[in-house]
Formats: sequence, structure tokens, C-alpha cells
Amino acid sequence: MILRNVLSIIGLIIAIIFGIDGQDISYFLNEEFPGIKVTTFITCLTFISIGLFVVIPILTLISKVVQKEMVVIYFIVSAVIGIPVSFWSILVWGWGMG
Repeated sequence: MILRNVLSIIGLIIAIIFGIDGQDISYFLNEEFPGIKVTTFITCLTFISIGLFVVIPILTLISKVVQKEMVVIYFIVSAVIGIPVSFWSILVWGWGMG
């Protein structure tokens, strides 16, 4: 149970980082792998971020091991933090697409 909570928290932190710093990470990855376009990286990071914000609460809800309080906390965190971060991520993604 503790491992699931830790993995869920790490997943939400990764979603926040990818959502907020996706453009910077994309440019860094483009420097490391110049054969892949920046738009490809920013698209992947944006959708990974949004996907993590959606999937983590759903998987927590499906899991029978996690306490109900944790399910509510994950849904609240995903809504309160995930919605603004996802809007920002989509906005930056749109700018990146030109």
C-alpha cells in the first residue's frame, strides 16, 4: 500500500514537471537527439502529463488496496493542480505547434 502511494505521488510530481517545464525539456532533448523535432518532444511530454493526471486517480479508484481517503486526495490534487497545469501545457503546446 505504501509503495502504491509513493508511486502515485511520484507520478503526479512527474506530471507537474512535464506540464510546467515541457518546453524546456523538449529543447534539451532536441539538443541531445537532433534528429527528432522539438514539436514531437513537446507533444509527447504534454500528453504524458495530461495522461498521468487522468490515469493516476482512476487507477487509485480501481485499486482495492488503497484507502478511500487517498482516493479523494488524489482526485482533489489532480483537479486542483492538474487542470491549471494541463491548460498551461496545452497553451505552450499550441505555441510550439506554431
